[in-house]
Amino acid sequence: MIPDINHIRLDRWLAHKGNSIQLSVLRTDLIHPVISGNKWFKLQYYLADAINQGFKTVASFGGAYSNHIVALAAAAKLSGLKSIGIIRGEGGTSPTLQEAQQWDMKLIPVSREAYRDRKNIIDSIPDHENIYWVDEGGYGILGAKGASAILSVTDCSAFSHILCACGTGTMIAGLIMGSSLYQKIIGISVLKNNRQLEESIAGLLPETMHNHIVCIHDYHFSLTKEEEVKRKIESEWRRRIKVANPETLDLSDEVLNKYTYLKSDRKKAFIVGWYGTETVGDKAILAGIILDLKKKHGNGIQIIVGSLFPYITNHTLLELDS
Repeated sequence: MIPDINHIRLDRWLAHKGNSIQLSVLRTDLIHPVISGNKWFKLQYYLADAINQGFKTVASFGGAYSNHIVALAAAAKLSGLKSIGIIRGEGGTSPTLQEAQQWDMKLIPVSREAYRDRKNIIDSIPDHENIYWVDEGGYGILGAKGASAILSVTDCSAFSHILCACGTGTMIAGLIMGSSLYQKIIGISVLKNNRQLEESIAGLLPETMHNHIVCIHDYHFSLTKEEEVKRKIESEWRRRIKVANPETLDLSDEVLNKYTYLKSDRKKAFIVGWYGTETVGDKAILAGIILDLKKKHGNGIQIIVGSLFPYITNHTLLELDS
């Protein structure tokens, strides 16, 4: 079954803040069970170019769980081409690679170190001159050209902001090409610390479009413990104090009166100290102060603790059962 882009539709997901923000999902996954999402768009011009130039085999690069690899295997098979996958790592039998083999792709595992030198890999493949090579993830001008058609399959003119996940940056480059001037295209990096992403995207776009590149690097998997704590701390600051930069926090009466936890008739105590980096001694002192306040004023007193790192102090209070 050849991918059918006519199956693409827009599904309304939800409305946010009443009906002022409408969120929808472009269902490009419906075009094919294997060559789904943006894969067919990114691959179609490569496959056409390979056939036009008389190549019989296409090859590309990817990891053991690369959707690009299995999509290329299927697309090549349906186009009457043989396929080769250069797989990062020591191979293995991931479901993705098993499916690629079912589409008759030849898999060649290489070490992670060797994988960094693509030219050396290509030169080591027998008869490599007669193989049509596609970069990892379909990265390249032809891939971006294909992705530029995504927004035209279904009318997307009503959307002011369009978001997509970014690996190599090929898709977002295409979306920028195919979008209208009033639309803002935002890429969410799926790779940790991929600070070269913007540069990769710029490499596929004319210079006049470079100022349209917007990427967010704060949403990826495998957070370190330090990153998890940092994110929770930042979230707690924003939730409680509603300022963009805690270091510039304004503690004037005008600002403090806006805080919801200060808007009550209950007695209040504001404890200030070097909290947020509690030692056992700090915890003991804090516990003593809280117990003394509750003894004098009862459990109805509202106690607020100033903290360098509220998330950590919150854990302390939970330990004290306060």
